[in-house]
Amino acid sequence: MEKKGQLAGIEFHYFMLGLTIGLVLIVVLVILLKQGVIGFNVPLLSCPALK
Repeated sequence: MEKKGQLAGIEFHYFMLGLTIGLVLIVVLVILLKQGVIGFNVPLLSCPALK
């Protein structure tokens, strides 16, 4: 039983780490797309209502 509790803590730690890294990457990609550094056009991000 004790090992299962330890495993849940480790899994939660990696889940939060992955979530944090993913969110940071999304923010960086959105900033680069809006500045035109990346030539990939996303219709949602190029919407005039967001500018």
